[in-house]
Amino acid sequence: FLAGVLLALILSGCAENGSDAGNEKIPEVDVATTPEVAAETTPKELESETQRDPRSDQRKLTLFVDWYSVWPGNLDGEGRAIDVPQGVRLEVQEPETYGMGMQADQPWESTLGSLSVLRTEAGFKMWYSVSAIVRNKKTGQAEKDVKFDPMAGEFEAVKTYNFICYAESDDGFTWRKPELGIHEFAGSTANNIVLTKGFDNVFRDRDGGYRMLFHGDPIPGGRAIWAAMHSRTSQDGIHWTQDDTPVLDMHADAQNVGFYDVQLGKYVIYLRYARGSFRRATGMTVGPEFRNMPHPRIVLEPDSQDSPSLDFYTPGYSRHPEYWQVNYPSPDPMGKDRMVSSHDARDMHFMFTGTYHRDRDLIDIHLAVSRDGHQWSRPERKAIIPIGPYGSGSSGSLHATPGIHVLKPGLWGVLYTAEDQMHNKAYPDPEDLAPEWKPKSYRWATWKENRLVALQADAEGMCTVKLKGQATREIRLNYATEQGGWIRVELISKKGLWPPTGPKRIAGYTFADCDPLSGDSLSQAVTWNGSAVLLPQTSDKDDPLRLHSNTVLRLHMFRAKLFAIEWE
Repeated sequence: FLAGVLLALILSGCAENGSDAGNEKIPEVDVATTPEVAAETTPKELESETQRDPRSDQRKLTLFVDWYSVWPGNLDGEGRAIDVPQGVRLEVQEPETYGMGMQADQPWESTLGSLSVLRTEAGFKMWYSVSAIVRNKKTGQAEKDVKFDPMAGEFEAVKTYNFICYAESDDGFTWRKPELGIHEFAGSTANNIVLTKGFDNVFRDRDGGYRMLFHGDPIPGGRAIWAAMHSRTSQDGIHWTQDDTPVLDMHADAQNVGFYDVQLGKYVIYLRYARGSFRRATGMTVGPEFRNMPHPRIVLEPDSQDSPSLDFYTPGYSRHPEYWQVNYPSPDPMGKDRMVSSHDARDMHFMFTGTYHRDRDLIDIHLAVSRDGHQWSRPERKAIIPIGPYGSGSSGSLHATPGIHVLKPGLWGVLYTAEDQMHNKAYPDPEDLAPEWKPKSYRWATWKENRLVALQADAEGMCTVKLKGQATREIRLNYATEQGGWIRVELISKKGLWPPTGPKRIAGYTFADCDPLSGDSLSQAVTWNGSAVLLPQTSDKDDPLRLHSNTVLRLHMFRAKLFAIEWE
């Protein structure tokens, strides 16, 4: 998932913000003669390097995607509030969105379907499903064989063929469709088709090869009537061999996510599930082998605070981009085979779940987070990637694909499919779309690093944060303020938080000593009286900063957003 390669920085186009981005005019490219399609737009952040402070391998990270690190506070014996959070809330951050440069521009690509993308040493690799709509002009009947030219004029009868295709990219915006010579279409193997059916997602296996999860034939005598889950393996991601033993005796017609978890030493699948009144939910199954996996259990489902017409459709699962094993179990690009502490936010799990509103027949994308992959919560009950205006190309159904990708240092991207088509209005042919509707497209949703959710103070706010470890060098903030906004930090003693007698401020590190932070920074050191140094140069065991293994700090914020804290 992570790569130690430099991204190409010469990208075309210019981006516009908003959920309906990605519909700008495409740069002129002769798609009839070249399989390489230019990006519709390009994030401005990719056009120049982001200036960032050097990082140490020893740094630790806290994300404000839940209340995990925020001290809940108490009343003391006399009813006085001791470090009770005030004036702060969690808010999911909508991304900037861009077309990813992949078009349905080949005869076998009438419509685009789901996709799976991995970042490897060589760049991006994509597997994507397409439907080929072919008609027979002479007979008016659907052809049973695709060995004819499907582009020769107007036809009446329709037949749909489904394929899995392969593409590559250096930067995630300009894609190449190699001629693989594997499957025949219209009398030629000069295409990028790798398979003719079955596809959920692709991941890097424990042996370094590739594995594909897909829906296939039901198991004879099994519980699933229509289909079951199977797998294929490949060493190059192009030539595939189906495994003899099924993965799971279950039918779940969504883009389910399978992967090998190095930390667990087991395979994991997140999949669409349902129970009760057939509200779709997310299930999870774990097993030592990618075959005969146990029946899943639900880990995320709509609850009583949601609309009774809400479903969770597709998982869109990912680990934090710095958790090195996510889709490619290899040595850490930083040069160390390190595991991440469960208290560190780089061990976080994220789910960009396709959220189906049955009463509107629309699907947007909500964010759920977890610290162990089993228990999930949602920071806010609103879409992190909302649907766009009518006819924008994203006004009907959105589905996120697995993985958060590092497009360049300081910039994250999640791929998703977007279309104007509503869920229950399935169409066999792009010609059946309403004139103002656009067909399905692939898009990037991008955030600055670690900025999926903010701890936000709309006016003045305060809270206390307990870091899971001791800060010994400096504390750095990932934050943004409004005009006139600021953040101040003070360090306090852990003693006095509980029992709630009131913790003592540490001299020299109070709000009065703190230099206020304003503006926008991915990594800005907190300073007190002009210095970021935390510990005095002493070995005195009675030093107040050495009293406890966990550093505790108070935040005083005004019209500000805090996304993350890093410390060493």
